[in-house]
Amino acid sequence: YKERCSYLLEHNPKNLVTKRKSGLRLRLESMTYHGNEVYLVIDIKNTSAIDFELGHLAITVTNGSKKRRASTQEIPMDVA
Repeated sequence: YKERCSYLLEHNPKNLVTKRKSGLRLRLESMTYHGNEVYLVIDIKNTSAIDFELGHLAITVTNGSKKRRASTQEIPMDVA
């Protein structure tokens, strides 16, 4: 676990998805599957004048089609 995490943090990051809102930026740099585990490398940057502390981060997997309007399902993931 620690070796894989160290490798992912030292590896050159890619910008997969970026979301910005009110001076906060959340960027997903890497997503790796190993067995039945998913490793996410996330960069959070605060450019607002308000000092925030991260207390909780909820991650969900959304199943559905982006091409057409259809029902979607959000499945919460356990964050370790």
